Amino acid sequence: MRRARVPVNPEGSQPVAVLDTDSIMQIVLFENSTIAEERTVDDSSVDDSDYHFLYTNISEIQEPKYSESSSISNAMKIGYYIHNVLYIIGIISLFIFLLIMETDFEAYFNGDMFVLLTIIALGIAPEIFLHFKGKNHYTRMLIKKYSRDDPYTLEGKTWKDTATEKFLLAKFVLTWCVLTYYFPWHFSFAGICLGLFGALYILSFLQQAYANYKSDTIQVKLLTTAEFYEEVSKRRVFELEKEPTAISIEKIFRMRESQTLEFKSSIWASYRDDTGDLVTKANKNLKTEDSVIKTIAGFLNTEGGKLVIGIQERPHLRIVGIEADLPYSGKEKSIESFQNSLQELIRNATHSDTIVGTFVFIKIEPTQAGKKVCVIDVKQRHHDKWTWVDMKTIDGGKPAKEQFYVRSGPQTKRISSQESGHEWRSSSTELRNNWAHENEEEIVH
Repeated sequence: MRRARVPVNPEGSQPVAVLDTDSIMQIVLFENSTIAEERTVDDSSVDDSDYHFLYTNISEIQEPKYSESSSISNAMKIGYYIHNVLYIIGIISLFIFLLIMETDFEAYFNGDMFVLLTIIALGIAPEIFLHFKGKNHYTRMLIKKYSRDDPYTLEGKTWKDTATEKFLLAKFVLTWCVLTYYFPWHFSFAGICLGLFGALYILSFLQQAYANYKSDTIQVKLLTTAEFYEEVSKRRVFELEKEPTAISIEKIFRMRESQTLEFKSSIWASYRDDTGDLVTKANKNLKTEDSVIKTIAGFLNTEGGKLVIGIQERPHLRIVGIEADLPYSGKEKSIESFQNSLQELIRNATHSDTIVGTFVFIKIEPTQAGKKVCVIDVKQRHHDKWTWVDMKTIDGGKPAKEQFYVRSGPQTKRISSQESGHEWRSSSTELRNNWAHENEEEIVH
């Protein structure tokens, strides 16, 4: 099994496979079936992540598709193998002959350039033929995201790429040994060039090994496009076939709100405070949207928690579902568009491309009442990671950037400044409880 090294993902799901491609940016598959591009050195991100995720939840995408095309016939493949095997046998035979004769290539052929060029031409002829014949040779995987018109196209190396890489390396090493035997640094300009090329090739391996040593990496499977597609499909089916948790939702319904549990009626829909009835034809409620972001930020900055959307707490506890939010969730007004809109909302508010799927996990669950609720599981972020969020309505309805929220019991509270936020996070639990009531602004939800 071929292997490759990629950066670990310290904030969530771990890499399991890499698509074998010519691209500088590696395409990485994670254990939860998400796919990401590895960022380059110059490609910075807000949260210093090594990855840019194409999607963070399988509900965002349609079923992936695999396609391939080839203008290289099986007869051409067989001919390619036969030619290279014969060439390698011939070059090894020439090397043994020079050993027996106790001479070298230059002395035996008197520096005949025609012989030299013939050997080189025979060595690279099949690769040149495949280059021109296999221009339409490709294997690709298409991933259609519900929120995008155009699909992601992931192209991996083909048989032409992998076969030529192996044979070219073998032929280069053997030919170089024959042409430079005995006098590797005195054999004309061609021999010197071959030697320098070989040295550069070795240095590239040493540079990659040093880069892997310096960075926090993990070894994963290196797969062809077909293998990568099969792995994605298998993990996708596993995620989709997870059993619904209707019973656990009913258990949550019977629990009370706490530091790690909160209920919200909706994200964008409006309900009357006195009767709890839905306000029809109302505009998108940005205050309830902000309330959801505040709660998620509070969980991230404290000890994590679970936010259940679709359960109304006042005037009495009941399941209202997320169906009232669908008209506000994009053109499709579906469960998929609801999830996509919620994910984009969280990413934009936190300025993080990777927080959904690594710390924030969104699921749609059925209930025994016949309605669907949205369960958002939130993990506490690392102590060196902070979650500052942008609000659309705060302090009299004005937007505000980089707000810091924490959980204190069943409430979400705002800390007035970043400096105070750092002090709060660095203090002990006992000091936080006493200090918070003096320095935090309580948020009524």
